[in-house]
Amino acid sequence: MKIFKASIDNFSAFASLFVIGLSVSLFLGLFNSGNQLSIIGISIGTILNFFVLLLVLTFFLLRTTSYTVSESAIIINSLLLPYIINRNEIASIAIVSKADMSGVYRTFGNGGLFGYTGYYRNAKFGTMRWFATQRKNYVLIEKTDGKKIVITPDEPENFINALG
Repeated sequence: MKIFKASIDNFSAFASLFVIGLSVSLFLGLFNSGNQLSIIGISIGTILNFFVLLLVLTFFLLRTTSYTVSESAIIINSLLLPYIINRNEIASIAIVSKADMSGVYRTFGNGGLFGYTGYYRNAKFGTMRWFATQRKNYVLIEKTDGKKIVITPDEPENFINALG
């Protein structure tokens, strides 16, 4: 079993710090506000703040922390729910260039808060599910059912070699 790091890039680090700062500011602002609009005695600011905090906490717990290659599977590690790809489900695996990932757009997911997760699409590969932490070092895993998974280990060549 071998574990590969999943470092976040500068954009993701900045976006994460910005959103955390925003949510802390919203939280502190709740104590300094005078008259607020309210719904059944609960201020709209409080509702928004808890929504943002819940979103930040969810993305933090689900963020990709590392990738593990075992004899039977690739495990995409997170604090809450690891995603497991059994080796017998893998049709192909390859390092993909930034040029091949051009034109990628997010269809349903997270574009920078603790990484890049969810569903993305481009003309070359179609729909992909991302468990990425940076916008480089792309490894595309195509499963036997046609689904495509993108991960971004810090050492993509060593990751591929570990699958031997």
